[in-house]
Amino acid sequence: MANIKYCPLCQRTVEPTKKFNWPVFIILLIIGIVPGILYFIYYLLKPKNICPVCGTKKLMNVDKAAEQEKLQEQN
Repeated sequence: MANIKYCPLCQRTVEPTKKFNWPVFIILLIIGIVPGILYFIYYLLKPKNICPVCGTKKLMNVDKAAEQEKLQEQN
């Protein structure tokens, strides 16, 4: 397993994904080959940070989410 995160909106642990923006890629290719290639390299290098269920970028570390849950239970 790779990088497991906690999604506060879905309230579950998920493996983050990343999405390729095809319209931006095609527009950059029409403008010129170099911007399109630069976007593709950026896509390959950017970290996975999107919840595959709801699409939010507000993912938390599993440990941090567990700590916050314990604090809420105490209050």
